[in-house]
Parts: sequence; structure tokens; C-alpha cells
Amino acid sequence: MIIKILSFCAALLAPESTGLDPHGRSLHLPLHQDFNTSYSACIITAKQARKYNIDPFVATALMYKTTKFSPKLAKRKKIFRDLRAEYGCAGNSDQFIRSSCSPFMLYAPKLASLLHKNRRLKVDYSRALRKFLRNRRDAKIVKNMSARFADVYTRTHTYFAWKSPFLKHEDPELDSLVEDLRKPQPYDHFNRRIQNEMEQNIFMLSELLGFGCKIEAKHRMRGSPEYHVRLSGQEIYNRLAKRNTNMRVKEHADGVIVLQFFDRRHKIYFIPHHGGIYIAKIHKQNF
Repeated sequence: MIIKILSFCAALLAPESTGLDPHGRSLHLPLHQDFNTSYSACIITAKQARKYNIDPFVATALMYKTTKFSPKLAKRKKIFRDLRAEYGCAGNSDQFIRSSCSPFMLYAPKLASLLHKNRRLKVDYSRALRKFLRNRRDAKIVKNMSARFADVYTRTHTYFAWKSPFLKHEDPELDSLVEDLRKPQPYDHFNRRIQNEMEQNIFMLSELLGFGCKIEAKHRMRGSPEYHVRLSGQEIYNRLAKRNTNMRVKEHADGVIVLQFFDRRHKIYFIPHHGGIYIAKIHKQNF
């Protein structure tokens, strides 16, 4: 999901002096600091959301609810003092919005880790927000705010359709695949441990490649699982390269795409196959 970040943040924060909009294309959110500072904080929040594959409307709602897009206000919040300590930040290292210890930078890796911490096949935004905010009521408010933010954006960008991450069954193909995996198998060597491993691998591939990607489990034998990915090689490469967080992606001359994690414990090969399919093989190394 790609949004036009600059216009989105402008629509959220435009001061009322710019003129009231009877069509509701601006929210005129109250600010705690000047417009330029708040606008920059909103932009960084949305860019971090894109980098960590977090819904941008949820991310901006979360950071506005907790900081009003104000670095000064964020510094006084215990939730962000604890977050800075968790990531080894000290002193005034967060004095700039774009610094590595800024709350508008740190929230993203933390929220992303909460979204995927339990290795569940469904990314649970409600649960992650409750964990992040430590407050069920505030999590509910952020959920409702994110819908308002998306509504404002779609009033200007009418071509855009928001798929709320709070709705169930947002990826029916993945749900169907998981259900197939959980059905009893006609052969004895397929056991619960292998099933759990394959479900975790499907979850990882789904998160790496994003929603709308059809993945099929093949060859369930332990030690040599394969997964069929129905995407073009260019699309696989682009989706992986866009993440650019803790991994490196490389395409070889024969069309094989290799994803190497920086911890060197995982390596995934995407191998061209007939019928526009790529075979994904996951290699795990134990140290």
C-alpha cells in the first residue's frame, strides 16, 4: 500500500486559517508545536511505517494520539522514555526528529516486533497496540482514529481503497492455505512439529512479500520444504528490496533471487519454475 505521504500529512494538520473544507478533506488536527515541526514528525512517522511494512494510518494515529506530533511532548511520555532505554539511547540523542533515537523513528521497529512477536499467522494490530500503549482504551481510540485518517485521505485520493488491518480475513488465500495445512494427512511421517515449522515459514514468506501474494506449500518432508510463490521475479525482487531492514537481496543471472538475513541464520532462494511460479526454499543454519 503506497500513499502520498506529503499530501496525507498536510490534510491531517492543515491549520484552520487555510480555510474550512466543507467536503471534509482536511482534519485540522490541534497541534502542540508549530506546523513545520509537526508536519516533519508526521512525515517521518509515515515513512517509518512504510519501511517496516506497518499500516500508515494506524501508525500516524498512534503517534498523534501519544505525541500530537510534538518532540517536546514525546520526551515527557514515559512510554517513549522506556522505549529509548530499550534501544540503548541516552542523553539528548533524540533531540532531532530524524535522529535514530527519536520516538518518531523508534516506534516503528517496536510496533513491528509486537505485530509479529507471537509468530501468529494473522497479524494482530489490536493486540500489538494494547501491548505498545499498555492501555486497552487508548488502543481502541487509535483504531477509530486510523479509520478517520484513512477516510480523509480517500476523500482526496478517490482511487485509493483502504483495507483495514483490524478486519478479519483480510487475506483469505493465506487463511485457506493454513486450513489445508492443518487437515489430517494420509501419511505417517507428517507430524505436528513439521506442521508448525511450515506454518511459521508461510507466515515469514507472507510478511516478507506482503498481502495479495499467493503461496502454496509443497513437499512437506522435513528438511526439504518448498513453497510455490505466484509472483513475477521482478515483483518478488521489488517487494524484498523495498523492505531493506535486516536483509540483503540479490538476483543472479539465472533468475534465482537470494535473500540473505544479516544474522546469517536464514537464507531464502526464489527459483524460477514453469507456469510463472517461483519455488521458495528456506535454508536455516544453527550455530
